[in-house]
Amino acid sequence: MEKKDEGKRLYLDFDGAMAHAEVWLNGKKVGGHPYGYTSFRVDLTPAVVYGGENVVAVRLNTEDMGSRWYPGAGIYRHVRLVKTSQVHVDHWGVFVTTPQISDKEAKAVISVKLRNHLPDPVKGHLR
Repeated sequence: MEKKDEGKRLYLDFDGAMAHAEVWLNGKKVGGHPYGYTSFRVDLTPAVVYGGENVVAVRLNTEDMGSRWYPGAGIYRHVRLVKTSQVHVDHWGVFVTTPQISDKEAKAVISVKLRNHLPDPVKGHLR
């Protein structure tokens, strides 16, 4: 990771990894996920080496899923590196509902969850 990224939050977003994923960065376990068919995020920030080499390792385990049918195994969907500031929209932090819908109009309600990793509260606004 480049030195200029120091102070940012760094995540890996997995769209699919079968199954019982365990994720390490530079030899330190940074997260995991027990299921194979749902997406998940791990926070790399505590283990990142800025201005140096970083090594990611992912272990997947399907030993207890033996059956007559092969369930598949491995990282089978996209994986993305996500960089954010210390204050950002949370993962899956935008939710839209339409509580009222008619032939002529609809009402949309938008909910946004922000995440603050700074030690103190901050003022902000959404645009």
